[in-house]
Amino acid sequence: MFPMARYWISSTRYYTATVSVDLLGDLVLVRRWGGRHNNRGGEATRLLADAEAGRAELDALDRLRTRRGYRLVG
Repeated sequence: MFPMARYWISSTRYYTATVSVDLLGDLVLVRRWGGRHNNRGGEATRLLADAEAGRAELDALDRLRTRRGYRLVG
């Protein structure tokens, strides 16, 4: 079941989101983004209540990334 991950790209940028269990046993969403041809980017981590919240976050990110011109990479 874990980790659940999604990866999106545009012509110049990438965006990843992963739901996994950390070392303390908490469920976390880790988002990473950056340029495909440079070193600029960032990362954000957020605690989640349960697996369903993780799926909902990934679905919401999928809608947002698609609306902003990214495409989902399988």
